[in-house]
Amino acid sequence: WYCLFVCKILIDYIYDKRNTQCKEFTKLGYEIITDGNKILYNRKKQDKKPCKDLFAHDIRSGVAVLLLALYYVNTNQWNKNNEIIIHQYEQIQRGYGNLLHLKLSEFGFDVRVIHE
Repeated sequence: WYCLFVCKILIDYIYDKRNTQCKEFTKLGYEIITDGNKILYNRKKQDKKPCKDLFAHDIRSGVAVLLLALYYVNTNQWNKNNEIIIHQYEQIQRGYGNLLHLKLSEFGFDVRVIHE
């Protein structure tokens, strides 16, 4: 794997293997390798079409996935006629209730909670 000025390393010194968001980030085209408490990530691959179905595996990864999804939908990196669906959104609500999605709506983001 190459790492010339373009990749970054995140290390979680408190919890080992707290990286469930990485699987979802790869669905959006990021190159990520995990090793215990280390996450090595590279620039986004431009040639991969992002997946529209993502999962919130827990509170922290759910918020990370939500913020990255908002970034994609609200920049030119995503066709704005499409939507990104975050399954298991109740993981985010478990930690933040409706506060997070209400605050994001105040900033103009279109966040809709659909109960499955």
